[in-house]
Amino acid sequence: MNVSLTISLFSLLITGPQIPNYYRSYPTARAESSRAQKEMLIFFSSSSCDNCNSAWTAYAKDAIAVNKYISTQVANDNFDGQILYEHFDPGSVPAWVILDANGKVKERWQGGWKDAYGKGTLFVEETQLTGTPKKAEVANTPKTSTPSTSSTPSTSSTPSTSSTPSTSSTPSTSSTTSTSSTNTTTSTNSTTSTGFVIQAGYFGSETNAQKCLTDLKAKGFTQFSIKPLQQNGTTFYRVWSSSYATEKEAQVKLEQLSAAGFKGTVKSAS
Repeated sequence: MNVSLTISLFSLLITGPQIPNYYRSYPTARAESSRAQKEMLIFFSSSSCDNCNSAWTAYAKDAIAVNKYISTQVANDNFDGQILYEHFDPGSVPAWVILDANGKVKERWQGGWKDAYGKGTLFVEETQLTGTPKKAEVANTPKTSTPSTSSTPSTSSTPSTSSTPSTSSTPSTSSTTSTSSTNTTTSTNSTTSTGFVIQAGYFGSETNAQKCLTDLKAKGFTQFSIKPLQQNGTTFYRVWSSSYATEKEAQVKLEQLSAAGFKGTVKSAS
C-alpha cells in the first residue's frame, strides 16, 4: 500500500508536457481512450535517444493531432516501459503506435511525427524514406568531386616538366576514367532513389518477422521478403515487398493487402 502511495505521489511531481489529452501513464490513457471512444497514441522513447525530444515536440505543436488523440509516452529503458515495448514491438525509437478505442493497433512507425499527408516531419529515417534529402546529397556529390577532378589536370602539368611527353598523357587518361566513374556513381545513386515498396511489418524479432512473411505468402503475397536493418548496434527486420515503379502501383497493391486483412505502408525504395 505504501509503495502504491509513493508511486502516486512521485507521478504527481513529474512535470509532463502541457498538451491536451495527454496522460502520464499508459493505463490512465487507455481507460480515457475507451471512455471517450477516441484513438490513442503511444510515443516510445529512451534516455539515449537524441531525436526523441524533437520528435515529440513536433507532435505537441500539431494542434489537430493533440486534440484528435489520447496520448502518452513510454520509456523503453525502465521496467514497465520495457514490458509495453516488447508487447507492441514498435522497432527503434523514437516510435509511434496508434490504437483504436478498443485497443487494437491501427498504425505504427519509427522516426518523427507525421504530418497530415503521412510524411515524417522530423527525424532522419523518415525524411530519408521520402527520398528528398538523398536526392539533394547526390546532386551535391558531383559538384564536390568536379573541383578535385579539375585539380588533377593541373597536377598533370607537372609531368610537362618531365622530359617524357607520354607520361603527361597518363594523367589525362586517369582524369577521364575518374570522371566516367563519377558519372557511373551518380547514375547508380539516382537509380536506387527511385521506386516504391510496401512495408508490411517492422520487428525487433526475426521470429515475428518470419511469422508475418509466412502469413503473407499463405494469402498469396509472394513478393515480400525480410530486409534486416542495423541501427545503433541492434538488428531490426523489415518485411518489404519487391519494388514498384510508381507510388500509384504500390498503393493499388496496398489496397489488395488491406482487403486481405494486412496492415502496410508505402515507402520509398531508397
